[in-house]
Formats: sequence, structure tokens, C-alpha cells
Amino acid sequence: ASRPSASHDAREADFYPVSRKGDVEASIRGIRNQLSVHYSKAATELEKLKDTTDRSVDEANDRMRAQIQEGRKTSLTLAALGVVAALVFTFLVTSDIVRRLGHLAGVAAAVKAGDTKQRARLGGGDELGVLATSFDAMLDELAENVATERKNREELAKAMRSYGGFVEKVAAGDLTTSVEKSGSGDLAALVENLGRMSGGLRSMTLRVQEAVALLGSAAAEIMTTATEQSSSATETAAAVTETVATVEEVSRTAE
Repeated sequence: ASRPSASHDAREADFYPVSRKGDVEASIRGIRNQLSVHYSKAATELEKLKDTTDRSVDEANDRMRAQIQEGRKTSLTLAALGVVAALVFTFLVTSDIVRRLGHLAGVAAAVKAGDTKQRARLGGGDELGVLATSFDAMLDELAENVATERKNREELAKAMRSYGGFVEKVAAGDLTTSVEKSGSGDLAALVENLGRMSGGLRSMTLRVQEAVALLGSAAAEIMTTATEQSSSATETAAAVTETVATVEEVSRTAE
């Protein structure tokens, strides 16, 4: 309340009398004097405000720098912990991978040595687990193929022994023997062809025997006929001889 009153009193004492007199220059000087006083005060207040603001900003900057420094330390600590944790995790994962790869390599070596019953059985849904599962499936299929091949070899050896015995008997003249049907595919076709061959040989032998029997019967008939004809010729020769003797006797009697 005192400042407006002092300004009003100054205007009453200095500015209004000069203004009423029409003294412009004096009025301007009065206004300038009044403004100078207020400007000085405002400048002083602004300087104080600036100093206060600068101090506040400096304090805020100091606090911010301290917080940044503290955050930097915290970030470095967290980064170091993260690196250590990553290294530990990498070591564990690498150790597990090396262990599982070693197991898989051991199974492969055992299978190569002839132990086809070995299996990896690692499990897991990662790439190594999928690889181990595929490897086990391949070993199962391989074992099945080996068992099938062994069975086929045994069946083939048995069939060859049976076929060899059959051929030996046929070669020895025993056409009554037969071969046991076994196997499939080409072996079954071979058995069928051997059976047809044996049947054909039997039929041919029977026909030859029948032909031989017929030839023997015909030869007997021919011999019988020849004997009969020989007897007839002998009788005819005797008759001719008697006739000649009779003629000679008649001729002697006529003389």
C-alpha cells in the first residue's frame, strides 16, 4: 500500500505541476527519473532472481549429475552382472551340448563296431534332440533291414540246399521226388519252374516207357509172325521135296 501512495505523491509533487505548466522537457525528465528509479529496482530484483535461479539450476544440475553418475555406476554393475550371467549360461549350455554330442558320437561308434542295439535317446525339442530322434529312427530302420536281410539269406541258403538235393535226385534218375515250396518272388518262380521240369521229365519218361513197351510188343508179334512164316516155309519145302520125289518115281516107273 505504501508504494502506490509514494508514486502518487511523487506525481503530485513533481509531474503534475510541470505538466500543468506545459513544460514538456521537464515532464519527460520527471518521467525518466521515475522510470530510472523503478528500472533500477526492477534490475536489482531481476539480478537477485537471476542469482537465485542460477543457484537453483546449479543445484539441480549437481543433483542430476550425481543421479547420472549413480545411474551409470548401477548400469555398469548390472552390465557386468549380465555379462557374468551370460558367460555362466553359455558355459552351461555349451557343456550340455558337448556332453550330448559326445553321447551321440559314442552311440555312432558302438553301432559302427557292430552293436546295433545302441540308441541315443537324448530327447528334447531342440535341434540336437531332433537329430538324436532321427538318428534313433534310422538305427531302428537299419536294424530291421539287417534282420530282414539275414532272414532272406537264411531262407535263400535253405532253398538252395533243397533245390540242390532235388537236382541231384533228378540227375540220379529219381523223377518221383518233389521240391518244397518256399520263399517268394524269384524263388517261388524257380520252385514252380523246377516242379514243371520234374513233371515234364516224369511225363516224358512215362511216354518213353510206353513207347518201349509198345515196341517190345510189336517185336514179339513180329517174331511170332516170322516163326509162323518159317514153319510154313519148312512145310512148303517138305511138300515140294515130296512132290519132286514123287515125280522122279513116276518117271522111273514110266521107263
